[in-house]
Amino acid sequence: MSIRVSFLIFLFSFNLFLTACTSLPRNPVPLEYSNDAQVFGIANVRSWAGEVTDIFQQDIIKSGKQERHRKIPRDEHGNPNYAVLSLSGGGADGAFGAGFLIGWTKVGTRPEFKIVTGISTGALIAPFAFLGADYDELLKEVFTTIETRNILERLSIFSLFTSESVTTTGPLKRLLERYVTDDLIRQVARTHDRGQRLYIGTANLDAQRPVIWNM
Repeated sequence: MSIRVSFLIFLFSFNLFLTACTSLPRNPVPLEYSNDAQVFGIANVRSWAGEVTDIFQQDIIKSGKQERHRKIPRDEHGNPNYAVLSLSGGGADGAFGAGFLIGWTKVGTRPEFKIVTGISTGALIAPFAFLGADYDELLKEVFTTIETRNILERLSIFSLFTSESVTTTGPLKRLLERYVTDDLIRQVARTHDRGQRLYIGTANLDAQRPVIWNM
């Protein structure tokens, strides 16, 4: 074995040792209690994907009662004609979805959505789509002016000796603070109170299952 290979093996092993020593301890919810776990102070806002839950069913019923403040399009039989939008992932390809929505607005046929769902980059588009065409310019700004440097910051290769990553998501945190404002959150709440629903998909890494959040 060459000296170079031996050195690389030593370096890798030493890195694993240091990383193990510096990793923060975690206390995940035990899997047997994962079905009963609730977000502190905000109960009944999430459910496992693919499951029918009474909580979400009752919330959909409630959303119908909230529609007294909205004019709902109806078919020839008088039944509500709802529009539902589902936004998938795709990283940078999310720009296509953003452009599609803006173009839909310009054509003049974009409906008001009863339900908007999103996951991954679709989850970033979803709040703006949920709030309607008034947020198109902000949506365009997010998906045409953001670069990799606005998402993550590369650290020195030597950071592997003291952390689990060579990047930090500090820029993403600042980006979210810029666009996910208190006013935007209030607008989502007002739209929710009018009977519309915004659902966001995430992953529970401990349970290794997708989770749906009622925003």
